[in-house]
Amino acid sequence: KQWYQRRVAITAGTEQLEGVDVVVNDFIEKNGVVYAKNASLGIAREIQGLRAMFDETYPDPVRVVSVGIDVEKMVADPTAPAGSLTSVEFCGGTRLLRAGHMSNFTVISEKPISNGVRRIFAVTGEEANTAVSRGSSLQKEADEIIALVNSGNYEYSNIITCVNNMVQTNDKAIIPAWRKDQIRDAITGLKAKLDKKKFESDKALVNTNSAEISSIINEKSGCKFIVEELSSKGTNKDISDGSKV
Repeated sequence: KQWYQRRVAITAGTEQLEGVDVVVNDFIEKNGVVYAKNASLGIAREIQGLRAMFDETYPDPVRVVSVGIDVEKMVADPTAPAGSLTSVEFCGGTRLLRAGHMSNFTVISEKPISNGVRRIFAVTGEEANTAVSRGSSLQKEADEIIALVNSGNYEYSNIITCVNNMVQTNDKAIIPAWRKDQIRDAITGLKAKLDKKKFESDKALVNTNSAEISSIINEKSGCKFIVEELSSKGTNKDISDGSKV
């Protein structure tokens, strides 16, 4: 997990979250050496591109960690652009010798923890592989539901159950955060589309029932009781609403 200072979420659709995965996995593929060195806090703070929580209190000397570029080089010339070309930060916890040891990386959640501070949770290695694979499977399931709705060949109560189940499954799944957002946006839009179509269908059915009931009443004018079977289909409520129009 990683804390960072930012007042708004990493969003822009899913592009920014996916972009984080792409950048980190590019570092993994390059398999750069992970350098770590204690340095004077005053000098280390001047390193260009340094990531740190600057309202935090750090020891002096402070441990500086960099991927692919030797910390000694950046400490020797902290205003040079080298630090802006890689990941360099104050950190006491890394145990990697090379970036490639992570094998794979994906952000699984991003959320606020306090005013102006947000937290990223990510997984690496086999956990990342599992999350990516699960995300691809859920995307395939979501695409199948979307295709079924677009075909029009569905029964509302069945498809809305599938949609609601997909929403719940997606929310609970440990998958790439960008994939989760992508699926959520698609399924939420699909649910709104289904609800609108159901409302319009019900309204049309009520109007059809109303017209047929009016026709029967006019035809059977003067009868104390009328027993007829409506040709249109619908629930008791559809028929009741139709008789009131």
